[in-house]
Amino acid sequence: MQEFDLGRLSDPSVRQEYEVLLRRAAAVATSTMKAYGDGRLPISCRFVEADVFNARVRRSEECYAIEINNSVPLLMMILFGALLSHEEMLPYLDHGGTLATDETLPAIADPLDFGNRATWQVALTKERSFAALTLADMCSFFIFCHEIGHVVAGHADALHELEGEDEIAELVSVARPNKITDEVRQAWELDADAVAATLLMSFIEELLHLRSSRAELEVFLGETETALPNLLATVVAALFAFFCYVTGARDRLDLKSSHPHPLVRAHCLHDMILAAAKSKWPIDREAFENCFDDRLDEAMRALDQMSLLPGSVFEKGFAGQIAEETAWQVQNQKDVRTEFSTWSWINWG
Repeated sequence: MQEFDLGRLSDPSVRQEYEVLLRRAAAVATSTMKAYGDGRLPISCRFVEADVFNARVRRSEECYAIEINNSVPLLMMILFGALLSHEEMLPYLDHGGTLATDETLPAIADPLDFGNRATWQVALTKERSFAALTLADMCSFFIFCHEIGHVVAGHADALHELEGEDEIAELVSVARPNKITDEVRQAWELDADAVAATLLMSFIEELLHLRSSRAELEVFLGETETALPNLLATVVAALFAFFCYVTGARDRLDLKSSHPHPLVRAHCLHDMILAAAKSKWPIDREAFENCFDDRLDEAMRALDQMSLLPGSVFEKGFAGQIAEETAWQVQNQKDVRTEFSTWSWINWG
């Protein structure tokens, strides 16, 4: 695919967001190579030309190429701008003050079909505008980290050796290879999420470091004693919103994807992000769980108002089904890790 020329972005602020995101992804790829990639092909990161929502890792004789469609960061900005326009989302942020942004956007209702549009109201105070942009950046960065996860966990190499295939795409419209089953693919996606959760700590550490120098960031993080638990919980809730946005589109178009249900994936990421954070900071577990319950509930209500939440989540007994599916996914992930350990760059322990 053709590399996207960032110079084509006419808005300087949007172009800067793309440039910073690419630099951040490249830095993480470089540090990952130093830690685990001795003697292996390098990892490169770039945006590519495409008018749909997708991301992939391509294995070649020269490198592992992480490719994110150029539409992705902009879609994330619009999505979180619309979400934060609902006072249900992060209700501790000012919603009734002077608006920094007040627009009615012909938004992409379906990120896999740019012709399917909806009208979204984006009305944000300065505090909410900052939060929306921060969460959009974080989700876009997570996508890069997730693709790096497919490399580090050995999925790209395993697929090449077992199937002769050199691309792992997040959303595809072609039949899957025969030997890599749906169960294996689902485990691979959670492994990539686990790597991404660890790599995401650099983003979280940066936000914590900059807190005292940015008034909007201090408000976004909340009260000092719960700033870290709140940030971690907000990250998981934001990723859940992102998963709902993409998964809903996938289901409507009947495309193939191996990602678990958004709530299953969110609950798995809850544990992954908590574990990654605990390796760096002391975490108040009770505060984190309380924040997680609040932030996830807020995200679900905002998504529901935007018609981005599957109606099944409100059905009786659905929570039990999610818990059962999550337990199965975790066990399946452990089994598949053992089966494919030959190709992994890391020891899962």
